[in-house]
Amino acid sequence: MKNFITKIKEFKHLPVVIFLGGFIFDYITLSRIDSLLDNIAILAYLIVLGGCIVIVNFIENGRIKADFIVKKVHLIHHIIQFVFGGLLSNYVIFYMQSASMTSGSIFFVVLLILFIGNEFIGKKLAGATLHLCFYYFVTFSYFIFAVPIVTKHMNYYTFLAAGLLSAAIIWGLTHLFYKKGILADIKQYIRVMAIVLTILVTVNIFYKMNWIPPVPLSMKYSGIYHEIRNVKGKYFLTFIKPDWYYFWRRSDNPYLYKDGDKVYCFTSIFAPTSLRKKIFHHWLYLDPAKGDYVPKEKLGFNINGGREEGFRGFTYKQSIQPGKWKVEVRTDDGQLLGNVTFNVKEDTSETRDVKTIERL
Repeated sequence: MKNFITKIKEFKHLPVVIFLGGFIFDYITLSRIDSLLDNIAILAYLIVLGGCIVIVNFIENGRIKADFIVKKVHLIHHIIQFVFGGLLSNYVIFYMQSASMTSGSIFFVVLLILFIGNEFIGKKLAGATLHLCFYYFVTFSYFIFAVPIVTKHMNYYTFLAAGLLSAAIIWGLTHLFYKKGILADIKQYIRVMAIVLTILVTVNIFYKMNWIPPVPLSMKYSGIYHEIRNVKGKYFLTFIKPDWYYFWRRSDNPYLYKDGDKVYCFTSIFAPTSLRKKIFHHWLYLDPAKGDYVPKEKLGFNINGGREEGFRGFTYKQSIQPGKWKVEVRTDDGQLLGNVTFNVKEDTSETRDVKTIERL
């Protein structure tokens, strides 16, 4: 048994295995972004993290002198690293669910870099200024989706409220550190708040540039179809049956078009319980002369959150021209949930072999 334990300790890739194992565990065990238990767990992490940051800085500045606590300072540093990693792991999973493979994934990439970097620089993450600034970032990242979940509203004002609420918490801690002499002087106090303000402004720019995934919303499913029927709450989606070697296809791409056809875009969007939001399908055509997509039509519908599989809705367009098309799925304030790209080709066949599937 001792030899087995010794071999495990000497295994040089053990930290990587633990890192990946922890992330996989979080990915499996995390449920919905509005899950009460998951949100309580994140709040508990934030409280523990804040408490450990206070204790460590009080110890290292001589404000706590009790031996039984002082001797545990290295353990508390490890707890800080562990909790930072746990929070970032949760955020990576939740933001990944909302991120489209566009500019909206930039903030997700930042989270991913911090998550991985925490495993390598965690031991160097020391000092009141760094602690407070990182704590602001992880608190802000949580409130971005927590405030809409609680208020049942999602817009720029809830986003701004998340940033200001997080800043108020950090201001309280910074003021405490200043009063207790943890921060050397008023200049360090101002420096911390200036960095916090810089983070707030930067993340707001990310929001305005559409670089932040639209959490807590996420697009669960999308596709292009020849016909969509809603029968007593059941959606039946019809598409031209593809060749056998495209057995995985469950939508029309390419879309084979005849005069009189309607092109349907179907989406299923998850939103937290009771959260209402206006969603728009922006139909765009790739203009060969301009070499870029040009808007053709903007059609929308309201969603009401709470459904596990997502709120289902569709729009359709007639008189469509052959070529490359894209439907951008956006909120009413422009946040991008995802894209549905497809090619339109003229259908010269006399008969069509279609297939209909039910989408729950």
